[in-house]
Amino acid sequence: MEFYKALVDLFFDSSMEFKCILVKYKDRLSHEEFNGGPHGNFYYKITYYLLKPSNPDLKYKVYLDVINTRGKERLDKIQESFKDLHNGESPFIWFQHLHTENLFFQLTDFFVGAITYKARVAEGNLKNVHPGKMEFIKYLEQKAGYILDESSEPWETKFNILDHQPKRHGDQ
Repeated sequence: MEFYKALVDLFFDSSMEFKCILVKYKDRLSHEEFNGGPHGNFYYKITYYLLKPSNPDLKYKVYLDVINTRGKERLDKIQESFKDLHNGESPFIWFQHLHTENLFFQLTDFFVGAITYKARVAEGNLKNVHPGKMEFIKYLEQKAGYILDESSEPWETKFNILDHQPKRHGDQ
């Protein structure tokens, strides 16, 4: 537990930033209706929203986990969309896929795991809640200043969670 807490402290004492989109109620996702096709479209659409820059005057390098063999094509599409949105002057100057063995991805996966675990507990989807995991989640929430299964403030830059909740099927 002390090692995990030290990782959290390392992150919060650094200049690193974390941003994620928590997708609750995945059973409500209608990929055909809202994403024009397969789950992959949803992944890249949500990635596009995740990458909206908080400060367009800065220049960003983006590294994404390798998802599938069409990843480069979709990555190029995201990059092109940002160029269009910013009149050819996108704040995103570099896009690259990396494998999950990257240490920064490991830290990201660590945080995402805590966030999704907390959301599953809150939704009642876990029968046996692990007390050690809940102790760690409480520590992370204390450091972040937010409850992990809810959104942070939209302008939060250090530890930002966007809470996406799809409509129920048939809702208008």
